[in-house]
Amino acid sequence: MTQLNTPYPACAHLVAYLKDVGIDAHQVDLSIELALRLYSPEGLQACFEAVIEVGVPDGYEQMVAQAERYIRVIDPVIRFLQGRESGLATRIVRTDWLPQGPRFAACDLTLEAEAFGSQGSSDHARWLATLMIQDLADCFRLSIAPHFGLTSYGHALAESAVSFDALDRHLASEVDPIEQLLIDLLPTHIPEDSAMVILTAPFPGNVPAALRIAQWLREHRPFCHIAFGGGFANTELRQLSDPRLFDWVDSVLLDDGEEPLRHLIEHLHQQASSSPQLVRTFQRIDGEVRWFDAAVKEPRHGALPAPDYGDINFDQYLDLIDTWNPMQRLWNEGRWLKLIAAHGCYWQRCSFCDTSLPYIADYQPARAQVLAQRMRDMAAANGQYGFHLTDEAAPPRLLVDLALELLRGEDAFHWWGNIRFEKSFTGDRCRLLSKAGMIAVSGGIEVADDEILASISKGVSIPELIPTLKAFAHAGILVHGYLMYGFPGQNEQHTVNSMDLVRQLIQAELLHSGFWHRFTTTAHSPVGKDPDKFGVRITGPEFAGFAWNNLQHEEYAGIDHDMFHSGLVTAMQQWLAGRDLDRPVTDWLSHEVPHPTHAATIVEELANAEQPLPAPDARVVWLGGWPEVYEDGLEVCDEDGQLIELDISPEDAQFLGRLLSAAHPQGWETSKPPTIDQLDINWSDISAWHRRGLVAV
Repeated sequence: MTQLNTPYPACAHLVAYLKDVGIDAHQVDLSIELALRLYSPEGLQACFEAVIEVGVPDGYEQMVAQAERYIRVIDPVIRFLQGRESGLATRIVRTDWLPQGPRFAACDLTLEAEAFGSQGSSDHARWLATLMIQDLADCFRLSIAPHFGLTSYGHALAESAVSFDALDRHLASEVDPIEQLLIDLLPTHIPEDSAMVILTAPFPGNVPAALRIAQWLREHRPFCHIAFGGGFANTELRQLSDPRLFDWVDSVLLDDGEEPLRHLIEHLHQQASSSPQLVRTFQRIDGEVRWFDAAVKEPRHGALPAPDYGDINFDQYLDLIDTWNPMQRLWNEGRWLKLIAAHGCYWQRCSFCDTSLPYIADYQPARAQVLAQRMRDMAAANGQYGFHLTDEAAPPRLLVDLALELLRGEDAFHWWGNIRFEKSFTGDRCRLLSKAGMIAVSGGIEVADDEILASISKGVSIPELIPTLKAFAHAGILVHGYLMYGFPGQNEQHTVNSMDLVRQLIQAELLHSGFWHRFTTTAHSPVGKDPDKFGVRITGPEFAGFAWNNLQHEEYAGIDHDMFHSGLVTAMQQWLAGRDLDRPVTDWLSHEVPHPTHAATIVEELANAEQPLPAPDARVVWLGGWPEVYEDGLEVCDEDGQLIELDISPEDAQFLGRLLSAAHPQGWETSKPPTIDQLDINWSDISAWHRRGLVAV
């Protein structure tokens, strides 16, 4: 599966472009289609029968014995997870209604009920329903469908699959029962007269199912051209030479798919010569894999149409709760319209990142007015008002300009995305973003130690990071941090320092969510391209014609980073639950480590450091209401909606009225707010109004 709460965006981008150039195109999200087929009375009946036939896995005997009960409750549970039967929550939280499998047994249901208590019975019920859904997935994976999963799936077949051998064996094997459910969907969604089917596989785990679809197409739609692309191909298949993949697909397209698809379709329509004018396309010619990449003018990101979700029924998606982590819940719950503010990354220097690939290196921002109009068009077309900006790192200035445009248009959207925690996100800018609907950000804190941040070329230091986190948190924006351990050159002291800084950030409520990632070398990153510079040697794997991205490495220093894994994960779980935040970080680790070398109050000190005054050319925005000026004073609502009534002189009332009106989004004389210079004000003299909602951005 990719996501069960909202459609993956690639298809919506491609369909919009193909329609824009006059090509009839349609999309289907087979992740949610398969989930609904599986989690139905008929789907569960077929799978339970198959489990009994092959043998019930250890520990799941009671589940299989209760098969009829699962089949009986599955329809109302799915309706509840779709938000169509909210009244069922009360019945679900009665723990005797849902059948219970091993995941229930592994939880302290009373303790978890208390944890969800403050969030209401609906969240508690969705968590219990999710446990049941996951129990079923576990049972089927352990018995009849070894590569199936809701979020962790057949990645082992494709991840770092330098050879096509494993996938070749899989495709030669018998279709498993869940794959059969997928295949049974295809005749409905792929008409017999389809000229082309495009399969986008974002992640390694999508590849086995994508090729099963291609296998069915070969037999049942023999005249249909099969194109394959997506995130997996873009990162893993850049050196593709094994012709066996083309037993199942006709073309493999890399990077942005708009122009490769358009040229491929034109080529097929015109029955061009054996030397086609194709763009970023692999094909098999005379038994050999050939690469075609004609020079063409690519459409700029800002000129592309808004993603088209016209074929998608948002009502069928599911909201599963498998964690109370607030950021993970944003990813896995809710219907998000996804779009990109800026293609690529404006920084492009982090040494762990695939900086040599176009999805990072080709930076193209859209204009704020274009982005805002896309949001308006998508909301009007789909009846959805939540947006996920899927940028590698959304540019600060563009986000500020977008916020200004949304405030000026009085758009009531809520949105979130990925950023870099850099100092240009000031407190005022974050207040503006929050007012315009930003609800959350995620960004790389990585190894929270200045020495390693410099080695990573992160471009952010700890003294810059902490005020930025404070700016977002104090603006009411949820903050998630990507954290890393095992970066080359990172020693025990660096890890302990990073761990303690994260503890202090959570304790100070400047970081609300986080996850530790083990560093991995990729072939397209600065570390992978120049390992000696980073003190590592690449030890494999040896390329064998198929995928090539994740690399194995050894550090010359020989540090065992894996010994930190358990302590980092356990500590994070407890800290995010508000527990043991005063406990020394060294207590979480099972081996002897040094104590942190920074101050025990470093976060507090840096968070409270005095920030510079805004520059004279900073734009001034009033986040409160429209001012009303009277003969004897002024009335206005501040940023928080609190009414301010002032008995002041007519001259002062007129001055304040003009100032707040000029800075109000509906009072700008042009599409841009006035600057401090244009308003002829001294920022220090209006500090009281700054606290009330007058910001300089």
